[in-house]
Amino acid sequence: NSIPVVDLPFAGGGITNLNLPAREAAYYRVVVPPNATSWRVKLTALTGESMLALLTNGVPSVLSGKASNARKDVQKSGDEHFVMLPVAPQLTLNPGTNYLAVVSEGDGNTNTTRVGAGSSSYRIESRGELPVLDLGLAGTTNLTFSASQEGGEVRAYQFTVPPDMTSLEVQLQNPTGNPAMVLRVGGAFPNPGGAS
Repeated sequence: NSIPVVDLPFAGGGITNLNLPAREAAYYRVVVPPNATSWRVKLTALTGESMLALLTNGVPSVLSGKASNARKDVQKSGDEHFVMLPVAPQLTLNPGTNYLAVVSEGDGNTNTTRVGAGSSSYRIESRGELPVLDLGLAGTTNLTFSASQEGGEVRAYQFTVPPDMTSLEVQLQNPTGNPAMVLRVGGAFPNPGGAS
């Protein structure tokens, strides 16, 4: 028998599942179009806990993609976020088919190493490209923006540095939790998990 896979649109597509039994998985497919600069996915926990696994050109399973690190697993308490960014020096993603697996970890489970009893419920959304907020021109006036975000969520900002500027300071002020910031010169996204 074939595994049932539900298609989600690249941007603005979402499905709610109110009863996924513990240890069971639901599968989704999203096609990333040509010239996409990024791709965002959000898994909102309604009840219980669920894990998100992603794989390009294949359905995620216990073994598929794990040895080659091609499969990406997102697993923590609460909502899950995933962002796919192009690998430098590319400015856009490779177009293609990507598969998502939502795996139920049961109801009331907050320990990511064990599966709880019962079922979980969730909403899975393909949110399209990561929006970039332009903060403007760096200069004598501070460029500031205040925001809050969930654990694992990524936001993107850009600003322009004039050619005659000799130094620049960028900082996170009054942070709550443990946010991280990654900067990169040029038109490509920085890699939040790397040093580029």
